[in-house]
Amino acid sequence: MKNEIQCLDLVMRKIDDDDGVRVPDVQSGPNQTGIVLDVGISPQEIPTRQNHPRDVPNNVGITPEIAPVHTVRGSNNVEWSNHDQEEPYENERAVDSDDDRPIPPLSAEDRKLIRQVCPDIDPDVPEFSDVWNLDKAYVEGREADLLECREHGDDEVLEDKKGIVFRDLPTLQRMALPHLLEHYYEENHRGRRIAVGEVLPLLCPRTHDRFLEMRYDDRYTPLLQRADLDVVSYQVHRGLPEINPAAITALVDRWRPETHSFHLPCGEMTVILEDAQKILGLSIRGCAVTGTCVSQGWRGRAEAFLGRALPAAAPNSRTSGVPLSWLRENFGECPEDANAETVSFYCRAWILHLFGIVLFPDSTGDTASWMYLPCLTDWDTAWGGYSWGAAVFGFLYRNLCEACRRTSRNPSIGGCVFLLQVWMWFRLPVGRPQTLDPRPWFEVVGHRLRPTAAYLWDQVRTNWARPEHAYVEYTNELDTLTPSMVIWQPFTEERLGPLQLSSMCHVDEDMYTMSNCPLICFYAVEFHLPHRVERQFGLQQEWPVRQMSTSVELHKIDRQKQKKTHDFEHLHRDYIDLWDQGTDLVEDDQQPHSNEQFREYLAWYCRVTRTRLRQQWTGVDYADIESSEDEDTVYDRSTREGRVVEAGPMFDRVVC
Repeated sequence: MKNEIQCLDLVMRKIDDDDGVRVPDVQSGPNQTGIVLDVGISPQEIPTRQNHPRDVPNNVGITPEIAPVHTVRGSNNVEWSNHDQEEPYENERAVDSDDDRPIPPLSAEDRKLIRQVCPDIDPDVPEFSDVWNLDKAYVEGREADLLECREHGDDEVLEDKKGIVFRDLPTLQRMALPHLLEHYYEENHRGRRIAVGEVLPLLCPRTHDRFLEMRYDDRYTPLLQRADLDVVSYQVHRGLPEINPAAITALVDRWRPETHSFHLPCGEMTVILEDAQKILGLSIRGCAVTGTCVSQGWRGRAEAFLGRALPAAAPNSRTSGVPLSWLRENFGECPEDANAETVSFYCRAWILHLFGIVLFPDSTGDTASWMYLPCLTDWDTAWGGYSWGAAVFGFLYRNLCEACRRTSRNPSIGGCVFLLQVWMWFRLPVGRPQTLDPRPWFEVVGHRLRPTAAYLWDQVRTNWARPEHAYVEYTNELDTLTPSMVIWQPFTEERLGPLQLSSMCHVDEDMYTMSNCPLICFYAVEFHLPHRVERQFGLQQEWPVRQMSTSVELHKIDRQKQKKTHDFEHLHRDYIDLWDQGTDLVEDDQQPHSNEQFREYLAWYCRVTRTRLRQQWTGVDYADIESSEDEDTVYDRSTREGRVVEAGPMFDRVVC
């Protein structure tokens, strides 16, 4: 079979004919890695990707010498080019004489990868033993005979018909990935595993069922206001909605650490700074939440912070922090006759409990982290000057980047899942509960303590089905989302109606579109990339979308791996300086959204990422379907305002 690559998405380099390397006769030598693909196209026919040098394989070799070519097959049926005058193997499938390991059948994902790299190859004729285990594949040939890559200038291009050799077979796997996906994240990503048919367990988010056991006291309000934590405290101390783990898991399966966004069929979407302020009422302006983080002596600092001794640590305990159950037992209700100092201690305990359950819950235990104590110690100097909104946001991003790659028996997710769930309810008709009339708001003076946008979900009817069954249905529904089903801008006056939000929900509106902006929470640095989701601001979505790295190296930094690192303020100084630029990072001069232009974006977007997890039931791309400018039909309105995607259930039954 002739192998022709008609579309290789990489930058090719020129090899002078004088430097040609001949591929010698292929002799029996199993377990040697290598693959040769014949390129029978002119350089004008090879599309190249611009501005993405990381996509250039480091191990591509090219045979420039044109000679009579014979074709043989290796033990995994990869064609080899033989330029020697010796007799080649007969043009039949080579039979291993010393390795009879079976070749596993191709999966649906294997076939998709092969079609991307070699469109003219019939996937049912196996060319690779297992596309996702290419490092274990081999052909029959001596390792020393395989071509090496040589260094060449970036401005050189391929001119002649060549044979391409991949000495390191995983390079082929990385090449075949859609443009927006990176192999580092893809290898263990939940979305990839679901796409090849694996059934994964639900993520377990931190629940809020015992949150109300920590009673709020109005005497905390003036202290919390100095810390810019009064509005979120007022909102959540009324109670929090039940978390829907099936819907959260189905959404997290779509999260991509490469772009800090959910890759959905309707386009990229993400939680933005606007959501953190409208839903939580947290300040965005302020200093980055970071500093020194020394574990030694943390118990003494926590006891001084709370004014009483902590309980003894459990034997063999591997977690450190203030137990949330202990906070509820000892600070559950402030005494009526408490003096100012006692009220201060109780308010501090309230904040630790708020951080440990709502704003910064981790995914491992039932403790509140001592990491934030340096930012909470001095009411008069440290408090009120931090960007808690950016910190909560960055911590959620970090937990999404980790949770989307968790596939163990009991995977979990940390971060402010309350924010993520309310974001999902506002924008997507998947897992959305029925809203009931909210309870009356408190009697307050002024605008600051009015409700946040989360008040619209104060009372909901949660009729979740059995989680495992609901998870499958939510996955199907997300696979069928179209732009007309999404509420792209849920915080307009038209949608909020007569609800008057807290003044804290509007104070930083000039910072919402800060692009490539680092969101810092001690060890975690995650980038805010609103230019990828322009439609969420009512703006025209550029395409191709400018690629800005979220940094694999930054994602590797955590408290467990950097135990010897104590001063994160020093470690992240460059990112802190970038955050301090504030509104200088805001992008202006953007055009308003249009449906026609957005469909052009979708045509590009659907080619460069995975938009559906289950096998699709139609091969027609949404962008190729004729559509009008009208996204406000009766069906669109009922789906957008409703709680289901009606086309979702057919994914269980209709497959092409």
